Amino acid sequence: MPIRKVCLPRPGRRCGSRLTQALSICAAAVVTVLWLAGPGVCRADATGAAGGATPAPPSISTPILPLSQVHAGMKGQALTVFSGRKPEPFPVEILGVLKNAGPGTDLILVRVGGEAVQAGGGISAGMSGSPIYVDGKLVGAIAYSVGGSDHRLGLATPIESMLPLLSEADGTEGAGSEKAAPTPPESVAAEGGILPVQPIATPVLTSGLDARRSGALLAQWLKPWGLVVSGPGLGSGGAGENAGGSGSFPDPLSAGQSGAASGNGLQTGSGVAALQPGSAFGVRLVGGDVDVSALGTVTLVEGQRFLGFGHPFLTKGAVDLAATDVTVYTTVPSQDLPFKIGATGAVIGTIVQDRPTAVAGRLGQAPSMVSIALTVVDQDRQRRSQFRAEVANDPDLVVGLLGVAALEGLDRGLARVGKGTMSLQFSIKAKGLPVEELTRQNLFYDPVDISAASLSELVSGLGLIMYNPFVPVQLESVQVVATASQKRQTARIEKVSLAPGSPASFHPGDKVSLVATLRPYRGQVFTQPIQVSLPGDMAPGPLTITVRAGGVQPAQQDNGQGTSSLTLPGNVSLPPGAEEPQTPAGPQSLEQLLKEFAEGERSNDLVAEFYPGPSQTQHEAPGAAGSDAGAAEMDGAGQDAGGGGAGPALNSPGADAGSGPGGGGNGPSAPLPPEHPKAGTAPRNTAPSVAPAEEAPVRSAVSTEYVLEGSTEITINVEEAGGRESAAAGPEAGKNPPQPGDGEAPTAQK
Repeated sequence: MPIRKVCLPRPGRRCGSRLTQALSICAAAVVTVLWLAGPGVCRADATGAAGGATPAPPSISTPILPLSQVHAGMKGQALTVFSGRKPEPFPVEILGVLKNAGPGTDLILVRVGGEAVQAGGGISAGMSGSPIYVDGKLVGAIAYSVGGSDHRLGLATPIESMLPLLSEADGTEGAGSEKAAPTPPESVAAEGGILPVQPIATPVLTSGLDARRSGALLAQWLKPWGLVVSGPGLGSGGAGENAGGSGSFPDPLSAGQSGAASGNGLQTGSGVAALQPGSAFGVRLVGGDVDVSALGTVTLVEGQRFLGFGHPFLTKGAVDLAATDVTVYTTVPSQDLPFKIGATGAVIGTIVQDRPTAVAGRLGQAPSMVSIALTVVDQDRQRRSQFRAEVANDPDLVVGLLGVAALEGLDRGLARVGKGTMSLQFSIKAKGLPVEELTRQNLFYDPVDISAASLSELVSGLGLIMYNPFVPVQLESVQVVATASQKRQTARIEKVSLAPGSPASFHPGDKVSLVATLRPYRGQVFTQPIQVSLPGDMAPGPLTITVRAGGVQPAQQDNGQGTSSLTLPGNVSLPPGAEEPQTPAGPQSLEQLLKEFAEGERSNDLVAEFYPGPSQTQHEAPGAAGSDAGAAEMDGAGQDAGGGGAGPALNSPGADAGSGPGGGGNGPSAPLPPEHPKAGTAPRNTAPSVAPAEEAPVRSAVSTEYVLEGSTEITINVEEAGGRESAAAGPEAGKNPPQPGDGEAPTAQK
């Protein structure tokens, strides 16, 4: 099955506006676990600096054993969940203390044992944070494994290095970080050689994601953060129950869970067990009809605050991520590293700190999430479906996670992957926007993967908002309405001519009336009128007017590739004019940036444009310079280009011969459901939105019912003054205007 990768943004970088296609087939559906090669940062941090004094830990009710009193030969026990929700003890022997082995801290070398550990194959992914006790005193948390060795060996983060996070558990800092994911340490010095260590992999429990599409996309998006996604089939038992259905939906945070959902999204009631040391807990990235959550173990609970992992999740500092309870099904032995399989449950609190030595959270505190709701209308099957999810409101992750959720929602609604035409409208709400919401509608056709192609502008719009250089914003909700069919609704621009009755020459300030001949795919030829106005101060001489498909420049159409392609993880593809918003030529405010995006050209737009200044002769067609008065037309047949809107369009290498556009436009032929608040709206862009370095083109556009492809040109003569005659009476009379009997349909106007 051909698979398309959706370009997802990361802050600080940009990608081209056309997204790559990939063909990937996963192995058979084997339930596996997704691991986190969580980064440990060898640098000074609030939790302590290597070689320096560690801040005094806060006072806690749990007795602790200071690291200074920890030595080889000590024996104790640790707690973790092997099955269900109840923590179980297992024996631990301390082998020694490795100085400065961790991120700004010492690490304790341990060997674990016991029947449950032996049955599970040793230290397992998901065991990160398991507390170790010696004589009833808390020593630290199992956090690191020793690569390529006995899985019973591991390293623990001292509790003294984790405790300072408790005083930061109120989350007073701004959530998120713009820093790139740090590189984890690969080894530590040990007597007799180098000891390879790495944070214990953190399973990412997932459910409701197609392994070959949205699951694969998630894997590539999270990979730079150290998260390795290998397949679906885990996660919340309630996720996906409503997929493709209709009617009302429960709170995505509590779908399929026991207990009652409180007003702030937290789960309450007897169905949720209180966290305790050794309990399994989840860090939820996506919830609702799909679920994506990382699994770890609680180290310490003090009132409403708790610590876990013993190593970082993403090392993002202050965060705002949902914490959930978890039910562990079993622990699976593995030669690489054993792993836990389980399901996330209710949201029980918020992870507020993600530091090199631990994550810290607060129980009973609701996280901030971004909701996404999709309505999908399948015209072929006459079916309407709903999809809902909520994603973590993290500035570095939210756009990618929304893209993954949207792709899954479209795929479920259509229940297929392949070619088609889709009218897609989205509305984005966010705090800090100068408008109530950013709304855009476009029409897309793609010969390989219409769902992925149609999401290109949504991803671009989300990235445009999140990473704008003007003001901080916080996403709140995304609404998408998509109407799709397998029908190819495209049309080629074959030629353009002056409208009947046009003069043989024009003066500055005149309106030039043109007629474009369009040939729909396997349809009847028709004509579309379009006008463009000449500036009042333009220089006389021959003038070449280009008539093209909206959103795609002629040079891009000629090579049939649209624009450049980048593989995941990609970055925001900014719309025209947004590539360098800090320059004088670019938008000077977020309001202007969003306006240009919302009103940008669409792929069903027929665009006429020209450059009025002295440099316009550079754009003339060969042989056009010095032409006589009258119109010269050029045939546009043979150009099979991908249309595109203001956002990115998808490239379709390997597509069937003759398949053209992969872009978008306003979709009157695929209308939105009438109940949608934006149904029937069609913002137009009739003014130039982006100026080349030398000059801005004069441009006009009209909407059609087709995704357009191709371009053509016509050259007219502009005079300073003097009389002029009708083209119908001149030597070119009857050549340019379409004539009856040519097999053309009546002129179509919108």
